[in-house]
Amino acid sequence: MGRLVLGVLCADAPQQDLTRTDVAVVRLDPDDATPWADLATGATHAVVLGERRHELAVRHHAALAADLGLAVAWRATLLGPLALVAAARYTAQNAASVGLAPAVLDAAVAALWNGAWVPKVARLDHPAPSLAQHLRSWLPVPGGYLVTLTGEPRVERVTSARAAAAGRRGHLLHSEGALPAAARDLAQDRSGAADVTAVAGFDRPAAARFGPGAVELVALPETVGPPAPGPHVACPACGAEVPAGFCPYCRVRRAETAHAGAEA
Repeated sequence: MGRLVLGVLCADAPQQDLTRTDVAVVRLDPDDATPWADLATGATHAVVLGERRHELAVRHHAALAADLGLAVAWRATLLGPLALVAAARYTAQNAASVGLAPAVLDAAVAALWNGAWVPKVARLDHPAPSLAQHLRSWLPVPGGYLVTLTGEPRVERVTSARAAAAGRRGHLLHSEGALPAAARDLAQDRSGAADVTAVAGFDRPAAARFGPGAVELVALPETVGPPAPGPHVACPACGAEVPAGFCPYCRVRRAETAHAGAEA
């Protein structure tokens, strides 16, 4: 069956406590790759997840895990730190097996809405603000800006409160911080979330990614849907039950052919 370490690179964020028999979600520091000697104990597989700006660190962590004998998959995305942790926790709760965890993670990342409220746009590079937004953010203009990272990335000025759209996703989570009511309502409208909940401990990661005073927001559907319908077969290299034809850890293709040949 195997045991998976699902590591999220997110400096200064609280350690995640969601652990089940075969999956453990852990926080990794982009600047510290030392914990793998302990994390690899009893583990067979690892998924390393991080922001695109930390891709080199993601690759480094993945290489260290592989050097210790784990079968490894890694992902570097443009999502923010709170969104990565939300996707990892969803994966740990919903992946039926270690082999399906990467597919569940990819489905969660594709389905969630991620954004941030920022008082100024000076620290943004994706999506890139317009020149007018850069100039305007130097002035004491109330409201700030809502940044959308998923779907069609954009930066829009928050001008006034509006009625939220009917809920299409479960909860809108946001890091702690001074989130204006108008920004909260606009984010709820854009994400389609049914309600809004604050998450403690992510104020510093949000500021590091989006700038001082930023508040990250993420909405994930309660049900993402089956990411990898059967049949599932055992990878001939690492033994994980994976979607037929490809192992996301070992990159072994036509796994069902190799499996069938072994039985013959």
